[in-house]
Formats: sequence, C-alpha cells, structure tokens
Amino acid sequence: MLKYLVELNVSNTSIVELPNSIVNLKSLKVLNFDGSCMQKLPDIIEKMEKLEEIYGVSRRQHESTFDVNWEVLHFRMWKSTQTHVENVPKLPQSLAATRLKILYLSNCRMLKETPDFSAFLSLEKLVLKRCAMLTKFSDSIGMLKHLVELDVSFTSIVELPNSIVNLKSLKALWVNGTSIQKLPDCIGMMEKLEDIYGVGCRQLEVIPSDIVGLPSLQILKLTETRVENVPKLLQSLVATRLKVLNLSDCRMLKETPDLSAFLSLEELILKGCTMLTKLCDSIGMLKHLVELDVSSTSIVELPKSIVNLKSLKVLKIDDSCMQKLPDCIGMMEKLEKIYGEGCRWLEVIPRDIMGLPSLQILKLTETCVENVPKLLQSLVAARLKILDLSDCRMLKETPVLSAFLSLEKLILKECKMLTKLSDSIGMLKYLVELDVSHTSIVELPNSIVNLKSLKVLKINGCCMQKLPDCIGMMEKLKEIYGEGCRQVEVISSDIVGLPCLQILKLTKTRVENVPKLLQSLVATRLKVLDLSDCRMLKETSELFAFLSLEKLNLKGCTMLTKLCDSIGMLKYLVKLDVSHTSIEELPNSIVNLKNLKVLKIDGSFIQKLPDAIGMMEKLEKIYGEGCRQLEMIPSDIVRLPSLQILKLTETRVENVPKLPQSLVCLCLSSTVSKKDPEISNLVNLRNLELCFPLTYTVRPMIPKSDLCMSRSYCKLELSIITRRSSYLGYFRCLKELELENCDNLRCVGQLPSDLRIFIVTNCRFLEVVDLSNLSNFKNLKGLEVRDCLRLVEIRGLDRLESLKSLYIECCSPLLRLPDLSTWKELRKWDVDALATNLARGKQVARSVDLPL
Repeated sequence: MLKYLVELNVSNTSIVELPNSIVNLKSLKVLNFDGSCMQKLPDIIEKMEKLEEIYGVSRRQHESTFDVNWEVLHFRMWKSTQTHVENVPKLPQSLAATRLKILYLSNCRMLKETPDFSAFLSLEKLVLKRCAMLTKFSDSIGMLKHLVELDVSFTSIVELPNSIVNLKSLKALWVNGTSIQKLPDCIGMMEKLEDIYGVGCRQLEVIPSDIVGLPSLQILKLTETRVENVPKLLQSLVATRLKVLNLSDCRMLKETPDLSAFLSLEELILKGCTMLTKLCDSIGMLKHLVELDVSSTSIVELPKSIVNLKSLKVLKIDDSCMQKLPDCIGMMEKLEKIYGEGCRWLEVIPRDIMGLPSLQILKLTETCVENVPKLLQSLVAARLKILDLSDCRMLKETPVLSAFLSLEKLILKECKMLTKLSDSIGMLKYLVELDVSHTSIVELPNSIVNLKSLKVLKINGCCMQKLPDCIGMMEKLKEIYGEGCRQVEVISSDIVGLPCLQILKLTKTRVENVPKLLQSLVATRLKVLDLSDCRMLKETSELFAFLSLEKLNLKGCTMLTKLCDSIGMLKYLVKLDVSHTSIEELPNSIVNLKNLKVLKIDGSFIQKLPDAIGMMEKLEKIYGEGCRQLEMIPSDIVRLPSLQILKLTETRVENVPKLPQSLVCLCLSSTVSKKDPEISNLVNLRNLELCFPLTYTVRPMIPKSDLCMSRSYCKLELSIITRRSSYLGYFRCLKELELENCDNLRCVGQLPSDLRIFIVTNCRFLEVVDLSNLSNFKNLKGLEVRDCLRLVEIRGLDRLESLKSLYIECCSPLLRLPDLSTWKELRKWDVDALATNLARGKQVARSVDLPL
C-alpha cells in the first residue's frame, strides 16, 4: 500500500524472505538488506520499474543466485558482498542494454564464474575482490565500453582475457594478490587507463613493453612481483604522465631503465629490491620527483646527478648498503626529509648537508658516523626539526648546537662513545624531546634548564649521578625517564617544583628518598611516579603533595618499610604496587582510595589487608603472590563490588572468608589453613587455583542451583587437591582441567561431563584415572599424563576413539594401554617406553615415527 515509498532498509535484521507484495512498491528506488538473513529476493522483483540500487553487504545466508526471468532491469547499483552466491544470473537477449552501473560482489567466496557481460553494457564499476573460487573471466568483458573500474584482487584468476584491451573507458585496474603471470600484450591500447595496482602478484614476471605507451597512466604499482626489468620507452613517448612507479620488494629487479622517459614522475619506490645495485644516472632529469625510496636495496652509492632533483622532498635509504651521501647534496633546495635508519656502512655525513635550506628531518641511525658537521655562521636559522642519530656507536661528540635553532627532537640514544653534550644545547628554545639514553654522558650541562619548551627528557641507562640542580626552571617538562640510571643517588628537591611534570620514572637508581614539596606546591600534576627497584629508598615523603597521582610503583624497594599515612589523600590513584618491599602493614587510610583498581603486594612482608577494605568500591585486582607473612583476609572483602582477580598464594591464612561474587580468577594457597574455602557463590569463576595442607579437604560446596555456570569456556587448575576429587564433576561447563602436584591424590573420577582437555602432571601417588563417567566420550580431544609414577590404570581410555592428541610420559611400567590403531582421529601422540602392550606391539610410540 506504500505507493510512495522510495527507500526500504531492513539491514541487520533476522528477516529471511521479503513478501511478494513488495513488487507493488512502484516508487521504490533503494533496497538495503545488508547483514540480514535473507536467502533470496522475490521472484518477480523485475516488475519494480524504478528500483535503482540493491545493497546486500555481508549477507552470508544467500546460497543460491536470484533465479528469475528478468524482463526489466533498471538497477544502477547492486552490492552483494560476503555472500554464498555461486554465479550471476543471465539476462535475456532483449535486455542487453540494462542500466546497471555498479556490480559489487566482493568476498563472495563461492562465486565460480562471471556471466556473459554483454548483458551489462552500462556497467561502470565491477568489483570481484576476494572471490577466491573465481578462476576465469568471460571474454565478453571487452564489450563493456563504459567500464571505469575493474577489481579482481585476491581471486584465482591466472590470466586476463585479451579482450580487456577493448575497455576504452577503463581508468583503474586492480589485480592485487592474484596469480597472474603477465598483463595483456596490447595493454597500450587502453587510452584512458590511469591506475594499475598489482601488489603481491608473486607470479608476475614480465611487464609488457606496450605498458609504457599508455598515454594516461599515472600510477603503476607492481610490488612483490618477479619482474626483472622495466621496459624502455620509445623516444616519442618521453612525455609520459606516469606519476607513481612503485616496484618495492621486486627481489628479481636488477636494473632501472633510462629514467629520462618518465619526466612527470613524482614517486619512485624501489624499496626491498635486494638485487638492485645501481640507479641510472638519468634520474637527475626527473624534475618533478618528490619522493625517492631505495631502502633495503644493494645500492652502494647514489649517482651525483641526484642533486639536480630540485623538487625532491623525501629521500629514503633505510637499511641500504650506502657508504656515503652525495657531496653536493646541499643543492637540493626542497629536500625536507632524509631517512637512513640502519645504514651500517655509512661513515660520513657530508658538510654540505647542513646547507639544505628546507631540511626538517634527518634520521641516520645505526651508522658509523663519528661526528655531525658544523654549520656556517650564516646558516644558524636552519629549519631542522628532528635529528635522530641513535645507535651511532662511533659518534664521539656533538657540534655547536646553536646552529639548529628550530630543532624539536634530538635523539642520541645508544651512542655509546658519546660522553658529553655541548653546552650550547641551552639555546634550542623549541626543543621538545631530548633522548640521551644508554650513552656515556655523566652529566647534563647546566644550560639545559634554559630549554623552556622541553617536554620529554630520557636518560635511561646513563652513568649520570644527578639531575641538573635548577631543573625546576623547565616550566613545560612533562616526562622524565631515568630507568636503570644506577649512579643516580639524589633527586633534586627542585624537581617537585616542575609545574607540568606528569611522569617521573627513576627505576633501579640509588635514590634514598623522595623530596618533599613546599606547602604552596601541593597541587602538582604528577600522574605517574615509578621508583621500582630503588633498593636504597628508605621512605616516602608526605604523599599529599601528589594529589593528581594515578600510578605509584615502589616494587622492589627492599629497604622501604612503611607507607606514609597520607597516601589516603590520593583520590585519583588507580594503581599501587608495593611488591617485594619490606612493608609489613598498609596504612588504614588506604581504604579512602576510591579510584584504586589495582593493588599489588607480591612478595612483601604484609601481615594483613586493611579491615575496611570493602570501602574501596572500584578495586578490581589484588595480587599477593608469595606473601608468606599474610595471616588474615578480612571478612569485609566480600563487600568489594568490582573485584575480579584475587591472587593470595603461599600465605599463612587460616580461614578464608566469603568472597565477592564478581570474582573471575581466584588463586589461594596457605600452609596453615584450618577451614575449607567457601566458593559456593562464585558463579563467574574462570580460573581457580587452590593449594592447602594435605591434612584438610578442599571442596567447593556448590549448591545444585549453581552447578551449571553461564560461561561456555573456563579453565580450572588445582595445584594441590586431596583424596576427595569427586567435586570436580560439579563444574559441568568446564572444558579444560589441569591437575598438578597433587601429592595426596590416589584416584581421579567424577570428571566434568563436557571435558575437552584433561592434563595430569606430577601426581606422584596417583594410581587410577577414571574416565568412564564421561557422558560423551567424543568430546574429549586431548589427554596428557606426565610424571605419575604409580599410575596403573586409565579406565575408559579404550572408548576415546575421537581423541586427537595423547601424551603419556614417566608413568608406571605396569600401565596398560589399548591398541592405538583403532583410533582414527589420533594425530599427535607420544607414549613413553615404560608403557607396554602398545599399538602394533611397539615399545615406543610417537606420532612422528608411527603414522596411523
């Protein structure tokens, strides 16, 4: 009845079929059923005279084609991607002039053939990308005179039909990732062809000489192919319009042609052409060339004519065999970026390089350069913004840095022989980042405090003994990284006066205390304070000075015995780590940390958790592995609404209280426990590890109403369980079970009925594994039994015909196994020589030497 309906959208619905009455929508122009469960369109859809566009993207339910008798077809666009269509319906002869302009069938992995294209004479765009079963094109494609774009990327097509050269309107051709061995011989006839993309055509060996005759060609990308050379142009075709030539990773390419033929070229990419040893000297004629990339080639030297490239902005020679840059490189007026990362043979930076008026980025890392050339007095206004000489292990000194007044980043990381920074560094008013990590610099010059724009300072792994005294003058400094500065002993009190400091990492240093803030500076912006492994740190200052702190890491500060009570004032603290410290008790004020999500006390001397821990509403994770002095878990812990992970292992806890229902991972172990842990309410549990004294019985006490957990996959790992293992059957949804180091276990039975993987290791007194209770023997796919020296029987093993992997090692010599030759699904196995009566009477059976 909706006679005026123009657009109908039923995308992402569960609709399987549209009613036939839809054909009465005489005004409908757009039909969209993307992501729906539609299996077919109405049989008489051809009666919808005004329908122009059909969209069926990601419609995976469609398995057959639209089997209809077409009479009228007014479609301008048909998109049906990621479906199960096997072919495209044919049109009657009388409908050869259909108006269909766009046919989009990408990711139709069942599509095997294309139709007779003579029926689609108005087609402008044909996309068959990732139709993996498509092997052949109809020769009739040459009739599509209006076709502008053709994409057959990642199909199984080996050869394009010769008739393709008749596509006089074609502008873009994509054959990426196909097995095409060659392009059509007469491709030069395609007058309007502008773009050819053949990325990853690993079988392509020849570029037809006719290709350089394409009058409109602008982009040619044939990367990761087997082409050995680029065809030469005739003298009359030197004005070709080609702008982008990308032959990267063509590992068989041995030479470049006379490049004077490509006078319009803007990008020449030869990256990864490992057999290419030389560039043609004619490259100097490419007046419009903007980017040249010869990274990872075998080119040793660039031709001198390269200095004539007056438009070149980007030069990439990363990981090449280049030994030097052209002497007169300073003539390249527009050169902005030079990338020479990993040029291990490069020894000299020519003096002329500093005369480049437009140079902004210079990266020459992992080279053998010994010094940076000085600038002439007249060139102090150089535009260089990034100077990266990291890993230049021969670099001994920096020049007078006043020449680089525009510098924003100075990276000297891993320059092992560099012992000193020029005092002139203080003149770099725009410097934002300074990295002298892992150098031999002992002291930063005092002038560094004049770097008013500096935001990031990295001195990781240096031999520095202290930071500059007046560091507080650096108003914009946000981040200080001094990880592994083992000689640093003092944190200047001036550092806490930095108004913008957000991250301070001084790990593995010799600092003994954190400086206090003046009362007027309590509003500091510091968010991350990391002093981990500062083994001389004895105390923390009044922490109320760091009200913006989000992460406090004191891990491994072994001499730290106490946390300041003012920690409770850190309202924004999200993570606190006091692992492996000598702290015996957390201050009660810690419960005021309303935003704390992660608490780590691993390996500490803490004896108890705060009594009112339940007040910490956002606490999600508590890690206390190896807390050998921990004696009590407060009953208030059950009030934590967000707790998901609780790991308290190797403790002295006697009684485990009721735990919060939100727990997903629980790891508990104690040497003195007197009561079974209560886990009856933990319906969301995924990982469970329990380790308790052998004199007590551990059982989950799960009521029948909670036997079937809501999740479909979980893993249970019990480090030590006792004789009573029958409760394992309660975890009915359990897919994977691992029993390890269960020294008091004699028999395993009553396993989860839906078990897929079962692993038993180092249960030294285990005698029987009973699998006979498994309701579905076809579910168990993997069985591993290792280091069970008393194991004599695995009941029900003969019924596991669907088992795919079996490993039995270091078990009792009395263990008997069934004949493995009956197990058709078994693919991987390794059965120890201690077992007897094995398949085909062999003493040793392994999947590598005994194929079934």
